[in-house]
Amino acid sequence: MVRKSPEGCLELLEGLSSNVFVIYQDGSLHTASPDLVLPGYVRHLVLQLYGGHINKKSQDADDEHGMEIAPILLQDVAQWREVFITSSSRLILPVRQIVIRATDEDGSHWRSFWSSVSNDNDETARTLRTKLQRQLLEFGGYALANANNATDKLNSLT
Repeated sequence: MVRKSPEGCLELLEGLSSNVFVIYQDGSLHTASPDLVLPGYVRHLVLQLYGGHINKKSQDADDEHGMEIAPILLQDVAQWREVFITSSSRLILPVRQIVIRATDEDGSHWRSFWSSVSNDNDETARTLRTKLQRQLLEFGGYALANANNATDKLNSLT
């Protein structure tokens, strides 16, 4: 889901049944303000595990963790390294493409807005996502060997 922010920028909020995160070129992790999206358990865990690395651009604080959440602005798409979603059934899943409905003089149509094809060699972003996956699995009580196997299986699906 996308909304127009009070500043007039388009902001990526969430999927229909998932929370959205973007890793920016500077390594910061952005996700929508908690008052704009449904709280998700895995979202909560990612925020807890990522800790103080969240970009401090926004004034919207996640009071439960003392963190500040930065919006995902569509105008910043050139600065995006990786996009991933979280949900209870999928844990952390990388996004390969974002498609947005556009309206112009020819009517309404869907267009590819962002694709991970140009970012496939970004080892830093992939490593961060893999680390978060492993930490989530370990936090959930999986043994390290099981966490590594589960992370490998999740990554093979992408």
